[in-house]
Amino acid sequence: MARHRLIAAALIAVVTASAAIPAATSATTATHAELTRYLREHPGGIPTAPDTISYLGGALVVTLRAPARAQGSPDCPSGWFCFYDRPGWGYPRGKLSDCWYQNLATWYWQDRTESVHNNTGTTVTFYDGAYRAGSAMFAAGAGVALSSVPPNRANYVYRSC
Repeated sequence: MARHRLIAAALIAVVTASAAIPAATSATTATHAELTRYLREHPGGIPTAPDTISYLGGALVVTLRAPARAQGSPDCPSGWFCFYDRPGWGYPRGKLSDCWYQNLATWYWQDRTESVHNNTGTTVTFYDGAYRAGSAMFAAGAGVALSSVPPNRANYVYRSC
């Protein structure tokens, strides 16, 4: 009798564990579908992880989904300045580290920024208008995180170094 209970418990454990597999697979599929769609809409990138795309050898890195973290908190890695597609640091997130002017249209990121986190030691200024002929909209000083900026207007950035 004890042997039958042990076998029954083992079968229940196997069935319960196998029921979780489709959920993990569907999450992976959703990430793959999202990655494929993003690359179709923003060509030229190379996938470097299931939810990360690199452009121009890593000059710009786009992360499609937020890692496990507190909701609504900035998470730009040290040495980078990040711009987010949604307010409150909502993903997708683009990140750059180069100095000087960067045309966000190079990576199809113009008119998309709604929040920023500058985790560099210098100021980054965001501009609206034609590349290097537009108007400064706002600046994020060293270490500054802005949960909301003039939405969907930044066309290029300037990082002083």
